[in-house]
Formats: sequence, C-alpha cells, structure tokens
Amino acid sequence: METRSRPISYKFVLETMVFIFPAVCMALIVAMKLKLGVDNDHWGALLHEDGIVEWLTFIFLFFAFLLSLVLCKKLANTGEYLASIFYFGVGCFCLFVALEEISYGQRIFGFETSEYLKEINDQQETSIHNISFMWLVSFYIGPFIVGMFGSCGWIFVKLIPLNFYRARKVAEQIVPPWFVMLYFLTTVVFVVWDYRQEGEWEVIGIMWWMDHEVFESLF
Repeated sequence: METRSRPISYKFVLETMVFIFPAVCMALIVAMKLKLGVDNDHWGALLHEDGIVEWLTFIFLFFAFLLSLVLCKKLANTGEYLASIFYFGVGCFCLFVALEEISYGQRIFGFETSEYLKEINDQQETSIHNISFMWLVSFYIGPFIVGMFGSCGWIFVKLIPLNFYRARKVAEQIVPPWFVMLYFLTTVVFVVWDYRQEGEWEVIGIMWWMDHEVFESLF
C-alpha cells in the first residue's frame, strides 16, 4: 500500500523560523566577535548610548506597545476581558521601557536632568532603571522573572487539564508559545551569567557586559 507523507504546514514552517531566529543571531554575533575581538571598538559603538542597537530596542518595544493595544481591543470586543487587561498592562510596560531606553528623548530634545536624579542616577540621565537602588530589579530580578515566564510558561499551560477549559484558554492567550522561548531564554542565560560576575564588568570568554543591549533587543 502506498503511503503519502503528510505535507508540512505553513504554520509549522513559520513557527520553526521564528524559533531558530535568535539562535542564528547569537551564532552570527559569536562568530563576528571571535573574528573582530570580544570588545572590538566597532562592536562597542553599536551598543553604546544612542547606538543602533539601543534604537532598534526602542522601535521593537514601541511596536510591541501598539500591537498590545490592538490585541487588547480585539479581546475586549470578544468578551475576553482578563486577557484584554493583561495585554493593556503589557502595552503600558512596553511603552514605559521604550521611553526609558531613550531617556524619554532627553538627548533628542536636549532637556537637562534634574539635580535630584543626577545624584541618584548612575548615568546622570532622566531614567528610572539606572537609579542605583533600582539596578537589582531592572537588570536582574525583572528580566529573570519575565524570561522564565516566557521560556517555560508554555510547559505549565500544557499541564492544565483539558476539562479546565476556561483557565486553559486564558493561559494560552497570555503565555508566550513554545516557538518564542529562545528570545526569553537567551536573556535568562545572560542575566544569570552577569549576576555571577558580581558586578565585575569585564570581558569574560566571548561575553562583554555591554552585550546586555543585544539581549534586550531580542527580549
């Protein structure tokens, strides 16, 4: 009897491409750093304040903000209010982080940092995440929690019994699917590595402390 192979769906191909994209990006970055040097000046120029990577992060976050509002409205129109509220919160968070990334346009509009912020902000700029006592939350605890949620949450969704239809449906609406987990997992790995250095910002192996900008963009 002749058997026919099941055709590969467009959805599966797309999900697979999305899944491997961060791995390909990391492989290319590692190859480039090994060739040019871990802390090459040209690489550093891309990562510093107002560099290409920082502005890409802002663009991605602002797009995520707009997309979250669209999802919020769509879910509210179908009566999915819990998921709608969740995406409204995600949208507000993305906008906040996007504005933080560019210091609320401080270097664009040229306004001065207040004297109070200059005293407590490590970069003496208008931002919250660079305030000394916020570093642990901004650069370690927050990214780690969100990263674990995005990389492992889909596993717990699968464990919800099918007879808990409502809970499973809401979970599927708000938990990132399996094929985006590497975007979150790479951030978790970097956060753990950076934290283990205990604040010693130096070149170790192929990693450099400024590489956090790259992981923020993927995140």
